[in-house]
Amino acid sequence: MGLPQSTVSRRITSLESKLGLRLLEKRGRELAPTELGRMAFEQLSSGIEQVEIGLNNITEKTDLVAGHVRLAVPHSFYHAFIAPVVEEYLKSYPKVHVDLALNHDQAKPKTDRELLITFDTSEMDD
Repeated sequence: MGLPQSTVSRRITSLESKLGLRLLEKRGRELAPTELGRMAFEQLSSGIEQVEIGLNNITEKTDLVAGHVRLAVPHSFYHAFIAPVVEEYLKSYPKVHVDLALNHDQAKPKTDRELLITFDTSEMDD
């Protein structure tokens, strides 16, 4: 699970406390499920599988996001701020195509883009 042993131990102890029963017991140097622990696992594992199936069904819906987005952005702003967001979005929604127009001017370009990001830098010193 990628968790430290101490964290797992605390979580199991907390769960046992909330349930008011022992789920695991020491047998020599190992932990083994108690009879109630085994029953709890059998009863709850199908519910966990249902949650996993539900989450998989939800994530499959990301395949339904598709289309084209036309984006016009100043070159420096794109590389400094927006590029990681666009890259992550395209990884999440591979059926989306981004048509990107980067510009170096500070003037508002004429464009047919759905999203146009511009900045008024006339009052900026640097």
